[in-house]
Amino acid sequence: GINAEYGNLTSSVPRKPEQKHSKSTESIPQNTSELIVKPENSAGSAKPSRSQKNKTILKSVISECLEGEGIPTAHPSYKHLSNKLYEVCKLLLKDAISGSHGIRDTMFAIVRPQTNMVVDLEKSKQSSS
Repeated sequence: GINAEYGNLTSSVPRKPEQKHSKSTESIPQNTSELIVKPENSAGSAKPSRSQKNKTILKSVISECLEGEGIPTAHPSYKHLSNKLYEVCKLLLKDAISGSHGIRDTMFAIVRPQTNMVVDLEKSKQSSS
């Protein structure tokens, strides 16, 4: 056969050391009872999702912009205005954000003009009523 003719070629070929994959398989449970799926918003959740982080950043940017317009968190219109701004800016940001780099600056660039508009609209509504 071939092995008799050429000898055992695999023994003369140097072997490469086993390469580790970038994702370790050590954390993969061997037992299916270890596969417990926790709900996303569970109390034991280690870190918030990217979406949750972005919502938190947007809310803090909105808060800063409203305070810049003279509307602190204790202001009676703060909750109404911040909710309105959140909804408006969330829609605009969906098209504007392509990654996490510079996300806070992008949010400020979108939220500031919207803050001016929403506050001015609210002031004109209040003065006309």
